[in-house]
Amino acid sequence: MNVIITGAAGFLGVRLARALLAQETLPDAEGRLLPLTSLTLLDLFTPSDPILLADPRVRADLPGALEVSR
Repeated sequence: MNVIITGAAGFLGVRLARALLAQETLPDAEGRLLPLTSLTLLDLFTPSDPILLADPRVRADLPGALEVSR
């Protein structure tokens, strides 16, 4: 299963990411348990949590990868 967290560098985003990574599997819409294979963290700032960034399942998209129009 692939999961994307927006706001991943914030207080709740970091805690959500850690909680998801602590799980070996997550239920899908039909209740089947699937392995967490990828966790993509999105934010305007790069998440700085070393525990998150050390996990091989984590992909932290850099701020420059996001295009914000105002």
